[in-house]
Amino acid sequence: MQQLLQSKQLLTGPSPSLNLSLGNLRFDVLVFSISGALLGAPVGVVISPSVPYRLLKTVFSLCVLSIGLISVITSLKSFSVGLYHLSP
Repeated sequence: MQQLLQSKQLLTGPSPSLNLSLGNLRFDVLVFSISGALLGAPVGVVISPSVPYRLLKTVFSLCVLSIGLISVITSLKSFSVGLYHLSP
């Protein structure tokens, strides 16, 4: 039974409450993501029949890429600020 629980934990990953307690969730990113999904889903449903599939896929890919780049840049900025404060 214990092995089954461990294997299930490996498949599902840590619980959201664990991530929250460890500080792995950034609320500024979470709010941005939720609002983007709530606004983007209805817009996507409306415009998807009139826009070519390839263009829709390209625009969505560019949006996801830009969100990732913004996340990396902000993480690097906070990391460099942390290094600056650690140096004597």
